[in-house]
Amino acid sequence: MGHSVQAFRGRLLTQNDRCLLALTALLRRLDRDRADPWLSGTVARWLRAVEVGGPGTIDLDLGAGLGGEDAVDRLVDALRAVAREVRSYGERVPAEVLNRAALPTGIVFHDFPSRDVIACIEALEALLRGPEAGDARA
Repeated sequence: MGHSVQAFRGRLLTQNDRCLLALTALLRRLDRDRADPWLSGTVARWLRAVEVGGPGTIDLDLGAGLGGEDAVDRLVDALRAVAREVRSYGERVPAEVLNRAALPTGIVFHDFPSRDVIACIEALEALLRGPEAGDARA
């Protein structure tokens, strides 16, 4: 699977597409549990991105909906909630957890390494939080 570049406020982050897909599935699960129209809009954009993006071309369009720090804080809060869920599974996120998210791509997951999802979340948070993130790869 490829790696896709995410851009935010002039900074870049290269992430593994499998991790982006798993993260999107888990964020979709979180969205189903929260009554937050803003999060639902973000998840809808991410689902569309993974649906139309191919290997190396997934663009989460982080600039859309993340204009102010409040929006960044809300996304970081959601990402941290996903990280807590991932840690609760131990070393691997069970395939059935990811597959219940029913990504529009039709991708079927196997058990997924928790450390990979956590690394993806931490790198994405660093990108969102500030210039010290620089260019990174996760």
